[in-house]
Amino acid sequence: MSNDDINARRREQVKLNMLTVAAVAGWYIDTYLDKKPCRDSTLSGAAYVNELLIGHLERFRQVCHMERPIFMELCNVIRSKNLLCDTRDITLEEQLIMFLFTIGHNAVNRQVQERFQNSGKYYLVDAGYGNTPNYIAPYRGVRYHLREFARGSIGSQDAKELFNLHHSSLRNAIERVFGVIKNRFPILKNTSSHSFNMVTDVIIVCCTLHNFIHSYSNGEDWIYEEYDLQYENQSSEQEDINEPDDDYSTDGRRREGNRMREAIAKCYVG
Repeated sequence: MSNDDINARRREQVKLNMLTVAAVAGWYIDTYLDKKPCRDSTLSGAAYVNELLIGHLERFRQVCHMERPIFMELCNVIRSKNLLCDTRDITLEEQLIMFLFTIGHNAVNRQVQERFQNSGKYYLVDAGYGNTPNYIAPYRGVRYHLREFARGSIGSQDAKELFNLHHSSLRNAIERVFGVIKNRFPILKNTSSHSFNMVTDVIIVCCTLHNFIHSYSNGEDWIYEEYDLQYENQSSEQEDINEPDDDYSTDGRRREGNRMREAIAKCYVG
């Protein structure tokens, strides 16, 4: 293989790596950050990003750990491949800079929110966790599992039941995908005999193969039907709906989390 061929392959690999960065950045923004400002700084995220894009090169390098011309080329590649795009509230450039700021400074979500004036999202957790603004648990003492709603002759009645129904539906969809992938590739059920690096690679490869297979199945991927039949035949483990211990979180955090959960629940009843 000639040097030109080797260099060409290296350039292609670099481009692939850049596309991977774009994909991860898009996932991070969509999963953990809202697009609407919620803090009261006079310098919005867009204004801050604009300062970086037209300001001193050294400042950009300190924030993004990347030279600005290289960053602009990354944006061009990502935009040309349609991997990320501007949204109504945030540009592609801002999305990438937020991601680079996070990984380049090991910034926690709250720091990113404050710097870019964006609100954080939250995780859905089961009833074993205390309810806080970052970890939203279902209402206790209220119907929760999808099977409970399916067996009942009366549908969900109030905001709490509707919240629990949606909470359960979202968790069920996520857990179903994990279960399907493990059924398709049973090696994921027991990886203790492999090294950490090997396990990481195996997980990525399995998820990539699963997505590829599913994308070409035209909605008729047999593994989902097989998993659903298996799941229906299993006994359902019901979560403990008793009040959690106060050790899970402070009273202040609990109250703040409860207010957030109530605000979400009210949205379901108009």
